[in-house]
Formats: sequence, C-alpha cells, structure tokens
Amino acid sequence: LGGAASARVCFEWGLSQGYGSRTPLMAATGAFTGKLIGLKANTTYHFRAVAEGDTTVYGRDIAFTTRPIVPPSVVTGAATDVSSEAGRLNAELTSLGTAEVVTACFVWGITPGGPYPNETTGYAMTRPGAFDFNLTGLTEGITYYFKPKVVAAGGAVYGARERSFTTVAAPMVV
Repeated sequence: LGGAASARVCFEWGLSQGYGSRTPLMAATGAFTGKLIGLKANTTYHFRAVAEGDTTVYGRDIAFTTRPIVPPSVVTGAATDVSSEAGRLNAELTSLGTAEVVTACFVWGITPGGPYPNETTGYAMTRPGAFDFNLTGLTEGITYYFKPKVVAAGGAVYGARERSFTTVAAPMVV
C-alpha cells in the first residue's frame, strides 16, 4: 500500500467477477470483516477484498452460494372447546424452515375445501410449537372449516389437512 499510514478497506461483491457493489470503506489494518445485505436465496455471488492507500490492492475472487429458502411447516390440529357460539382452532408449527420468525394464523369459512374468506389475527413465532385461536361470535349448528396459515419471507404455507367443527345447536325450549 505504498507506505500509507492507514489503509481503507472494503469488499467488492456481485453476481459475477464484475462485482458491481461495494461495502462501505473503513479504516483497518490486519484482518477485517464486512456484511453483505440484500442477498437472494440459492444464488451464487463473488467477492474480493479491496485495500486502498497510496495504491489499490485487490484480493482474490471467492465465490459462494446462498442457501435455498426452506418453507416453514405446519400441521392442522382438531378444534376444541366447541360451544354454540365458539370454537378453539389448534395447530402445530413443526419447523420454521430457514425463517427466523414467522406469522401464524388461521383461515376459515363455511365451505368445505374453501374458499376461506376469514383470517384470524396473526402473531409472531420464533420457534416451533403449538398455536391456537378462539373463534367467537359464531352461529349455532353451523359447520366451520379451517386450516392454519404460516407466513415467512418466502410466502405463505397452509396446513395440508382441512379440519372442521360444528357449533352446538342450542336445545329447544318448550
């Protein structure tokens, strides 16, 4: 680096050895690291180190491939606590896939096989486990159909199995 008191370093990176992007320059001597942001899944990238002082020195090209997106997985559970106006929907998030956080909810309606025009409020999950939702304000004696829905960066995943429950009909008063 031609006797420069300190070097400024960065990484050049991109989809080919033409690079096209750079990390911010920083002052460093010795080993240094940088973070690449905005990478796409299952894609090969190239990068090299760059040191700038009185002269510019380039490191060798290194290629790496990002891992593919693995979707989360979810299993539909049976409805519980069914009454004339309510029912609890149950499911199990069995894997986050490659996501760090997912949003879990249920879609539901009164037509077997869908469409499911209604969706419960979702909530964030950071690890596998059971989740549920209490549906209230339902009509007595009606069959409701539902599936769990899990949303991650790669899109939405639904439980493979549709479940149903029928609200209890109130007894006739004579």
